[in-house]
Amino acid sequence: MSLFSSSESSAISRSTDVSNEDSSLHYVQPYTSHFNDYFDIEDTATKILGGNFKRVALQFPDSLLRYSVPIYQSLKAHMTNHRIGSEIPELYVLADTSYGSCCVDEVAAQHVDADAMIHYGHACLSQQSRLPVIYVFPKQDLDIEDCETGKTGNVTLKCDVSFAHVIGKVFALVQDVLSGTQVLFEETLRMTTPAVGRPSQASRARNITSESVADTIFYVGSPGPTLNYILLSNPLAQVHAYAPNSPRQSPDDLRSINNKFLMRRYAAIQKARDSDVFGLLVGTLGVASYLPLLTDLRSRIRARHKKSYTVSVGKLTPSKLGNFMEVECWVVVACREGSIGSLGDKDYQKPIVTPYELLHALTPPEIASWTGGYELEFGKIIEQERPNDDSDDEEPQFSLTTGQYRHAKKYIDPSSYGKGKKTEARTPSDGALIQRNSNDAIVQFQASSAAAQFLQSREYQGLDPTAGSADGPSKLEQGRKGVAKGYGEAST
Repeated sequence: MSLFSSSESSAISRSTDVSNEDSSLHYVQPYTSHFNDYFDIEDTATKILGGNFKRVALQFPDSLLRYSVPIYQSLKAHMTNHRIGSEIPELYVLADTSYGSCCVDEVAAQHVDADAMIHYGHACLSQQSRLPVIYVFPKQDLDIEDCETGKTGNVTLKCDVSFAHVIGKVFALVQDVLSGTQVLFEETLRMTTPAVGRPSQASRARNITSESVADTIFYVGSPGPTLNYILLSNPLAQVHAYAPNSPRQSPDDLRSINNKFLMRRYAAIQKARDSDVFGLLVGTLGVASYLPLLTDLRSRIRARHKKSYTVSVGKLTPSKLGNFMEVECWVVVACREGSIGSLGDKDYQKPIVTPYELLHALTPPEIASWTGGYELEFGKIIEQERPNDDSDDEEPQFSLTTGQYRHAKKYIDPSSYGKGKKTEARTPSDGALIQRNSNDAIVQFQASSAAAQFLQSREYQGLDPTAGSADGPSKLEQGRKGVAKGYGEAST
């Protein structure tokens, strides 16, 4: 039995790797004043009571789960001592997230009918669509005096959320050092409300107007998706990054890293341009405008006579996506950091692109143009104009990936069946007419099914449902009794 399964004790004693947690947590002891300050116990409890929330969900990443019980008890105790009425809000701990831990899991919160959420740990600050959110960010130590600079021009100060508690002091230091220079500062909000209409940013800018253009960006934080997004969305700005206990990188080094990333993305766009079957990966269920974006992407893909499937698999892994072999290219619909974070993994068998990259892939090469900008905001992607394509779909297309000409497959919109629209018959060379090996029958399946075409091209197509049908019904016989450990007629 030990050859095929492990003992119960091994599952209980198995250790969990939390090596990616913040180093400052080593000095945080539960039920102390430092613990209450680090996790904003008093401020969080005040916001819960002030918002008149009845059921609140606490979302923790894996690295902070061991603090969930002390935080729960501390919040309960503080709300009990400072309650306004007789009722104390109910708290629920969400031990796992449906997608990335940086996103607010509104779906899990709806399982307990929560009317507010508290998000602990690193956050992408994507605008939510259903529930108000209270953010409790990690707090990393920072040497303020070490953040020095001597640049001039319009300066924008940005930071990772783990340095939001000290970014005000950094802003004052930069203003003193760069006297006479306009310094723009984005203050991160600790509480957001659901988006009504067009989504807004989860941070507000101080001294920033619509005409302000930053020549230089100061970023305080470790390298990662946040810094990558800043580099992508500001191609003309000079970016200076400062991270404690990390080697300094000059703006030229950061720009070189970003250029290499863009080259890899350009190669992925060319692979997407050669694809005819797309899989729309739902990487979030809480970011505002994700449903209109999915509808818009399906419409754009259908207009190019290509096929799309919408897939939701939770957290992305190569083994999950490997089950959909008929999909030639994946389009990840997730938050900004989730989208960028999934692009660097080389273990995926098929290319992965963002919705903005898909728009470029669907644009004909003769009219496609890229100015160097990059967009990950759902609302702005939907507003992108659709190009007027007068090209002939039957003409062969030259592939920059293979260096050869290819004929694109043309999938028929299923909604056009039975509505008076003429659909051309497909020839056997297109794969529309398939000859079965069992009875030499000729059948034609729907030209819109990419999965059916892929199944017909496989050598092994599963068990034959017609096997044994020619022998007629068999005679009923008495079956074996018992369990697999020992049947009734089996010898013991």
